[in-house]
Amino acid sequence: MKLSSVSFDELMAQLPVLTEPEDKDWLALRFSLNQLPEKVSDALLAAAIPHWFDRDYLNALLDTPLSEDEFNALVKLSSIEPFPARGENTFNVHERTRKLLLKRLWENDQAYYKKLARKAGAYCQRQHHRDNTLWLIEGFYHKFLVDDRVVVKVFDKGEEWKEHDEFSSLELLTQSLSEHVESGKMTGDGIATIYHLQGLLDFESENYLGAKENCERALQQENLDVDIKATCLFNLGNIHYQLDEYVQAKEYLEQSLPILKSEFMRAWCFRMLGAAWLGLSEYAETREKTKKALSISKKMERNAKGLASSSQYKQISLLKKQQAACIISFGYVELLLENYATAQQYYESALNLSQKAQDKERQAISIIGLGNVAIALGNYAIAQQHYEIALDLSQKTQDRKNQAACYWNLGVLMLETMQLEQALSFFQQATQLFNEKSRKREELLSSIMLATVQNQVASMLEQLELFLSDSLNLTMFSFGLNLVFKVCEKYPEHPAFIQLRARLALAGVGEKKKPDSQNL
Repeated sequence: MKLSSVSFDELMAQLPVLTEPEDKDWLALRFSLNQLPEKVSDALLAAAIPHWFDRDYLNALLDTPLSEDEFNALVKLSSIEPFPARGENTFNVHERTRKLLLKRLWENDQAYYKKLARKAGAYCQRQHHRDNTLWLIEGFYHKFLVDDRVVVKVFDKGEEWKEHDEFSSLELLTQSLSEHVESGKMTGDGIATIYHLQGLLDFESENYLGAKENCERALQQENLDVDIKATCLFNLGNIHYQLDEYVQAKEYLEQSLPILKSEFMRAWCFRMLGAAWLGLSEYAETREKTKKALSISKKMERNAKGLASSSQYKQISLLKKQQAACIISFGYVELLLENYATAQQYYESALNLSQKAQDKERQAISIIGLGNVAIALGNYAIAQQHYEIALDLSQKTQDRKNQAACYWNLGVLMLETMQLEQALSFFQQATQLFNEKSRKREELLSSIMLATVQNQVASMLEQLELFLSDSLNLTMFSFGLNLVFKVCEKYPEHPAFIQLRARLALAGVGEKKKPDSQNL
């Protein structure tokens, strides 16, 4: 893009007239560029395209490469600063100047902008041997604007990094591509992909409302690629499940299932449908959907044995995590149905699988499940051992969600055995962690348990009414709520007790057997 010249007199005349700060900055920058040799001025425009550059990188973008003296003249400009994070003799355009140059380049000459981006993307593709991930992300950043095929590749790469817990790479990619949203360059699949990536990060940090908003924005884009649409629908179903909105979760998951092409994603979708049905206390549907997920996963594992060793290891590890999650669901169903021996077998099987997959999170969940079986059978010493083992594992992996669950269960155990001081301490720790993770329902229930321990009956009943007004399903809190129920029995006419009794009956908590009880 050739810039029209600006004389000093024109600069002085126009600056007082302009009202927008950006227009003033652009006029001053054009004046500064006009004072430079043409090759240096053109090089500064090109240097704004990448996030960093050295002489080789910059020359790859230019029609006429810079000499060493010309490059040295460029990097001495006040708008250029060293970029030591990418090595010696590496630079970048100062962020404020870079944003202004990119904005005006895009507005005034998109063809030239895309030409430079295409060259930058090609250069990055040749640099994989130097630092694969960062050059890959930088290449995606440039090619995202000029090659529609790259949009789907980015979408798939984001899903791959999520599956393998490579969230630092996912965050770098999202931060890089978000520039295109902020500058208004993207529409359709491109902008949907960027919202989707941000939604994945929000989900991982348990910012479920933020994840929901970003996934909904992605689905609002027109003419979406079917794979992008399917994955966004699935993710929205998963988000609604995390928000305990099981009906909405089921609806989105059912919409995604017919158009999901990946067998792994189909297995995951069936598993999440089973979890949604479990949230609705529909145990037969839970079993059916989870069985389908497990069947697909086992078939994929058999097929994966023909892959190359590194790919095989990753694929089989993911599939074993999937299978462990399915078996945990089976165990939970049997626990709720009070088939304790069967529940224990499932949890032990899930623990074995998750250990093989080196999946610390599901190891902890399986051990917590074994503790829940023990406490249901009145084996309090064994339950405490399981909870303490799971707590130690969760602390080592900084898994705060499972830490909170361990503290909660230990609190219930201590309350059941009338060790009130220990119960108080555990519920306080659980409440703090639930607060940090924005788990509002769990935090409120911990507060109810704290009030129960402290014999603050009025406060407990008041908080219980609030909890019940916002809770669709109570099965996951059955042990604690049964203890609250015992306290409430002293106040049979209180609205909170009447509602709790009705809700526990609706959830089937405490019933000895259900008609669909069977071994899987």
